[in-house]
Amino acid sequence: MLPGMSGGEVLEEIRSRKIDCRVAMVTAVDPGFDIIEMGFDEYVTKPPDRDQLRETVERLLHRATLDSDLQKYYSLVARRAALETEYTRRELDASEEYVGLVEQIETQRAAVDDGIGDLTSDADFIGAVRAIMDGPDDQHPLDEDVSEDPQN
Repeated sequence: MLPGMSGGEVLEEIRSRKIDCRVAMVTAVDPGFDIIEMGFDEYVTKPPDRDQLRETVERLLHRATLDSDLQKYYSLVARRAALETEYTRRELDASEEYVGLVEQIETQRAAVDDGIGDLTSDADFIGAVRAIMDGPDDQHPLDEDVSEDPQN
C-alpha cells in the first residue's frame, strides 16, 4: 500500500543499492512462499502493537552487531517462522520452496557453528548462546547457573 512502489520493490531497491541495514517487513499481507527469496530480516504482520515494534527494532539493532553468517541465519529463520504461522505442516512439506529454505537454514547453521569455534568453558558457551539469542543486555535464567567452578 506504499505510494509509487510496493514494499517488495522498496526492499529490492535497498538490496540492489547494497545499503547495509536490517529490514523488517511490516505488512497486512499474509506471507506466501515468495517471501523465501525476499531479503528481509523480520516479518511483522499488521497491526503490530508498540511493544512488538520496539522488540523487533531492538532485535534488528542487535543483529547488526553480529557477523554476516549469523545475520543471514536469523533472516532465513524469520522467513521460515512467517511461513509456519500461515501454512499447515502438510502444505509446508509439499512446498519445494519451503523444503529448500529448510535446507538453506541447515547449511547456514553449519556455517554459524563453524564460526563459533571451540568454546572452552560453560561460561563461554552460555555467553555465546546469550549473544545469539537476545543480546548482551538481556537477563536470562541461565545467569543463575553459571559459577566459577569449572566442574559446573
